[in-house]
Amino acid sequence: MKLKWLIILVGCIGTVTNSAKADSLTLIGLSIPLKGITIRTIQNGRIYLFDASDRQGSRELDEIDSISFDDLKEMDLAEAEFAKGNYHSAVEGFLVAALKAKTDVHRLWIYHRLAQSHNYQGQYVQAAGHAATVFMLQDDDLYWRRLVPRGGVNEPSYAAAAETMQKLRDAARKVKQPQLKRSINEMTAAVRPIFDKLKSNYKGEPYKSGSTISGIEKSQIGKARIEAAKASHQPIEKPKPPKTPVDVTGSIKPNPPRRATPSSRESIGPTSASAIDDLLAENRAIDAVELCKRIAMNPGDRELDRFLHQYGLALLRTNKKPKAAIMLLQCAISFPGSQYAASSLIETALIYETVYNKPDTTIRLLERAVAIATTQQQADAATRARRELARLRL
Repeated sequence: MKLKWLIILVGCIGTVTNSAKADSLTLIGLSIPLKGITIRTIQNGRIYLFDASDRQGSRELDEIDSISFDDLKEMDLAEAEFAKGNYHSAVEGFLVAALKAKTDVHRLWIYHRLAQSHNYQGQYVQAAGHAATVFMLQDDDLYWRRLVPRGGVNEPSYAAAAETMQKLRDAARKVKQPQLKRSINEMTAAVRPIFDKLKSNYKGEPYKSGSTISGIEKSQIGKARIEAAKASHQPIEKPKPPKTPVDVTGSIKPNPPRRATPSSRESIGPTSASAIDDLLAENRAIDAVELCKRIAMNPGDRELDRFLHQYGLALLRTNKKPKAAIMLLQCAISFPGSQYAASSLIETALIYETVYNKPDTTIRLLERAVAIATTQQQADAATRARRELARLRL
């Protein structure tokens, strides 16, 4: 996976005055939304808007934590869940919003969020279908190539696979941009074997094009959650995510920010998390790297956020900084609610400063680390990140 796919870009926010306009956006690392704006369009990785004084402006999409459209309030809850890393709940909310979307800007944002949310749950097939939808909405914008899902291909319902194959076929006909077409072909090659398998075993009614979103009948979107809430009068418990495999290249499929409970077998012994910590404490980083390589072949019921952080530190201490950055960023992005996320971002930021000479990215990663550490009441990590920021801004 290219490292640039994992970069978290963080921006600064300006002061605005009150206005009758009611769209808003919030930037990564900051809690105060930019209000009183009108979002006009999204193109080439930027969102274009009018501010409260009717001045035109723009923001990089990678700066944005969440968006609120005045005429699509159904999306607000989904955006909030997405920002917290609750991707299962976010999908449910974005599906409801998709039915209410009024403009292509709405649809572009919603389907890009659906592609991200499914990808973060290891649901390659559904993510590919939504990426194809985005490609068709903007069939010349290379920015959206980043939506091509990563990791292994899941086996969803037949409806979800049929929906995705239909979208990929439609995108292959419509999209002319060569690099986007290559991405469509890549996703089609990955999804087709799963679709063929599911189709051969399917005995139900033929799939009706356009009848589903994420494999869910449009008539059923939102209903199950509402009925369950009425029946129980309790918040609906989200299903546990599947175990997250690590392949031999160290690629880890991102899941929601939950850690598996370590088994008693994993909590002690020569391959336990404590054993890795001991090797790092004894300055045996080379041994720690070799142990992590073996564990990556079969991680079992391991706390993956902790393992990624440990693996990243071991690589860092053996001067394999680019590889360390990949592991640490996977920890922070795949598990944003983890106690190791802020520390991982700090270490990654310093790699970007010393290896890549990217001061802007370094600052943005540190600002994100401050936000996470503050939310999680990790005073030491927040202080360290602020200290590094102060040094860089002298």
